[in-house]
Amino acid sequence: MKQLPPWLQAPWERIEALDRQDRMPHGVLLTGPAGVGLEHLADACALRALGEQSGMFPELKSHALAHADLRLVETDGGKASLSIETIRELDAWLHLTPQLVGRKVVVMNDAHRMTRAASNAFLKTLEEPPLGSLLILLSHVPARLLPTIRSRVQRIETKTPSRLDAIAWLAARHEGIEEAVIASYLFESGGAPLAADQALFRGAPLLGPMLTEAMKGRGQAKLVDVLGDLDTDTWLAIWMRYCASMMQPRPATLSDAALDPERIWKFWCRLTDVRRMTHEGIALNVRLTAGNLVTEWSRIT
Repeated sequence: MKQLPPWLQAPWERIEALDRQDRMPHGVLLTGPAGVGLEHLADACALRALGEQSGMFPELKSHALAHADLRLVETDGGKASLSIETIRELDAWLHLTPQLVGRKVVVMNDAHRMTRAASNAFLKTLEEPPLGSLLILLSHVPARLLPTIRSRVQRIETKTPSRLDAIAWLAARHEGIEEAVIASYLFESGGAPLAADQALFRGAPLLGPMLTEAMKGRGQAKLVDVLGDLDTDTWLAIWMRYCASMMQPRPATLSDAALDPERIWKFWCRLTDVRRMTHEGIALNVRLTAGNLVTEWSRIT
């Protein structure tokens, strides 16, 4: 599967080896940090199991989802968890006669989002899977899965590539873009190359330059407008990432001015509090909150 990014080749070769040796288990758990491409590895695995030709990366997913004997399970409608009803429907579908290839394949994104009841129901499916079925679970936090589920699946781990390898891969896909810009996208994406790749293709705004301007007392209104259009958790994480880098012994700061680490730390804590409130479901006026944070940021030097 040369279409996959290079850091996915090792786990993919492990999957191929299991399949060739007729040792492919009925349950597979793909793990790794967010943004490394677990979904693409899952698609490739599903297509192989169904005897289908794969598309070129990164279009694997659209090909995989078109198959009648493939079911994608994920949260929808703004729900934060996978319910027991979803698992019961899945189990019923698995026990129907396959339409095309004599087997059925399930790809479950964010498997750790199953509720306790859903996990117990899914455990029964794992213990007595329909003949020939393949259950592919994806999770960035596998520790949240029930130990009994983890013990009944084959775990295949993917690691984040090195910064240099990620930049080289991104540079090859985005010719003409300066390496420094690519490095900034990778930094803002938390080192996740596929997240940076998508941001580059979308032409997503880089927050770093705007934070630099706001720190100097310029462009605050523009920054607030941009933050208002982004996912709140995303821009909070990016901002916190920059603050953390500025507190390092050799910081890659956003400003030439001498900055007080204690003031950066207090602002980082402020961002943490806002992020905690969003995770707890506390209703916030995002634009007002962003405006207040930008104002505080402009006074940090």
